[in-house]
Amino acid sequence: MDNVEQIVYDTILQIAQQKSADITEVNSEQKLNSDLGFSSLDLAQLVAILEMKLNADPFAKLVSITNIRTVGDLCDAYHQYFKGSDATTEKQPSFQQSVARAQLRRRA
Repeated sequence: MDNVEQIVYDTILQIAQQKSADITEVNSEQKLNSDLGFSSLDLAQLVAILEMKLNADPFAKLVSITNIRTVGDLCDAYHQYFKGSDATTEKQPSFQQSVARAQLRRRA
């Protein structure tokens, strides 16, 4: 799908502007949580809308939703889906690595 990025950007901007009129543009480096103020509920809404618009769910098997931090990460997930590649799966941290990171954060 050629216009995946534009659909993702437009959808993110639409949701972000519902939360804050100060957001006028979206770029790949913006963090969904800290830069755009997305909560987990907003992210769930975003993914549901994108699934309907793109007829795609990269989070079913290819990519873990917990790996999505930025607008670019989200675009990459959809690009991987449409390429039919499972290359992203190899980049996903193991459960043990995730647990170790969580324990480090608790200690800090």
